[in-house]
Amino acid sequence: MSLKIKIWTLALLWISIVCTAVLATDSLIIRIILAAVLLGVTIHIVLIKTLRDTDALTLNKTTKNKN
Repeated sequence: MSLKIKIWTLALLWISIVCTAVLATDSLIIRIILAAVLLGVTIHIVLIKTLRDTDALTLNKTTKNKN
């Protein structure tokens, strides 16, 4: 996963969950659950190995050679 994709993913995740917690529910329990999901998914995405530009070029060359 490239750094650009990670940033977009995390931005959309945070925006959507925060908006949902603020606008869509008044329940404290649901907000706590949403916060836990937000933190868990954020940690998971951050821990995924970031694909570098050189890795992407190598991957593209490898897949082109297989075809």
